[in-house]
Amino acid sequence: ADGGADGAEGGVAPAKVVYLSPDAEEVLEDVEPGVVYVIGGIVDLAARGVAWSLPRANALGACARRLPVREHLPLVTNQILNIDTAMKVLCERYSGKEWGDALRAALPRRQQGERPARFNRPKRTAAGDGDGDGDADAAARALQSAEM
Repeated sequence: ADGGADGAEGGVAPAKVVYLSPDAEEVLEDVEPGVVYVIGGIVDLAARGVAWSLPRANALGACARRLPVREHLPLVTNQILNIDTAMKVLCERYSGKEWGDALRAALPRRQQGERPARFNRPKRTAAGDGDGDGDADAAARALQSAEM
């Protein structure tokens, strides 16, 4: 939609449109009935980090807000969420959950700063005993050699 005569997406009054952008300065406080939420961040990701959603919101005169990801999940480094995740966050919050709980329920664990399982496995070393403690094994051998 090009905004039409009233200057909003699809003919909805600008006061009732909240444009979600990872570049917005203000945080979305709550999810309210009767408000249209435009998930704009996916456009930014597709453009490889170019901020498209915030200028678009400003051009439309729409209220621009960002989801409070960094406030509630500080380990998350990528503030740009895919459409499914952003929608799930909005639904979780609308259902009554606090922001932190809504974000934890919606974001995949890998995006919440949790290390993938492959990085949590013990490392195998050629000189070690396979317990993942190759440095300790080498130190123990060096200590035994020094004592002889």
